[in-house]
Amino acid sequence: MLTLQAIPSRDSKTMSNKSTFLIINQQADENYCLVVRNDGKAGLALYNPGDPYQRWIKEENGSVDSQDQPAFALRNVGTNELIKGGDFLEILPDEKESLFWTESKESDKGFRKIRTASNVARHMTPTNFAMTEGHFVSIWGGAHPTTQWKIVEDSNLITISCKKRDGYNLSIRDGAVVLAPADPNDKNQIWMIDFSYAKRAKDQDRRRAFAIVNKGTGQAISHGLGIGYLVRLAKINKMYFDASLLWTDRQLEAGFREIRMQSNTLATFNALYADEKDSEQALLALQSRNEGVDQRWKFKRVDA
Repeated sequence: MLTLQAIPSRDSKTMSNKSTFLIINQQADENYCLVVRNDGKAGLALYNPGDPYQRWIKEENGSVDSQDQPAFALRNVGTNELIKGGDFLEILPDEKESLFWTESKESDKGFRKIRTASNVARHMTPTNFAMTEGHFVSIWGGAHPTTQWKIVEDSNLITISCKKRDGYNLSIRDGAVVLAPADPNDKNQIWMIDFSYAKRAKDQDRRRAFAIVNKGTGQAISHGLGIGYLVRLAKINKMYFDASLLWTDRQLEAGFREIRMQSNTLATFNALYADEKDSEQALLALQSRNEGVDQRWKFKRVDA
């Protein structure tokens, strides 16, 4: 008989010692993660490394489901709250209403169903199969590819590529941000998204701001002189808050996003000279929004 024990509440200090995970949806081609929406419900969001509302902690208590799979609760890092049940999954502070989950034994390339521990026929699934950002996640009893998920550790490391120039990543060369041929050994092609630097700043669309920091040099991308000019690089100084280092993003199509200034969302990343054969001439500038292929960017996870 299944017996589920209560999970005790956790303070932020305890949480900092726990491993954190992303919960990635299979049909979304690993571009979308389980997230806490602004309304407190669970939903899908375009992957953003470092976003605490996309990070989860698995809290096991020794219970198992009817197939002897270990049960766990899911605590969100951003809210420090657990998922609870209902027509739509919610994240609320009442520990007694939290749901316990298990993963199915069978998998498809590492993706498994995430089921309710009390009834393994019911599992987590988006309410809209179009896989666009913002849709609710609910509990479903039918079979569909969108019920497959993968729980993975997040290194907070990414590459940033542009749809205009396949096979190239943002990098730093001679003090400039350029598009360079993809090279897994080039640390200057690895970036980190830092939400903590933004101090909870948001843009006019209420999207959370972040800094974009290069792993190789430790420099962050700066607005520079704004629209019509190349971006610049600056060292992050924790003692001095620099609003010119803040960016936000917006989904354009499956897997692609625009990256824009937090203070002026009409100014977006633009791959300048991306049609040229010389990779050194593909520079990163800010241009007015046109949603062209030279303004469509993709984050790809990199293992630590």
